[in-house]
Amino acid sequence: MSPSKNAESFGARGYTIEAADQLLPVLRRALDDDTVSVIACPVDYSENLRLTDRLGTLHGPF
Repeated sequence: MSPSKNAESFGARGYTIEAADQLLPVLRRALDDDTVSVIACPVDYSENLRLTDRLGTLHGPF
């Protein structure tokens, strides 16, 4: 079952991100919805080190 269909089976609105440029419009749409929304967003974990370098050192707790 797709993540969107799974969310809908629980009464939530489901969205699936397939490209990075979809994220912001989907986030806006989900925030505008008057219901619970679930966004399935695959993450390329090979980018973690590059992202960490760009953000610098983070201090928690998180």
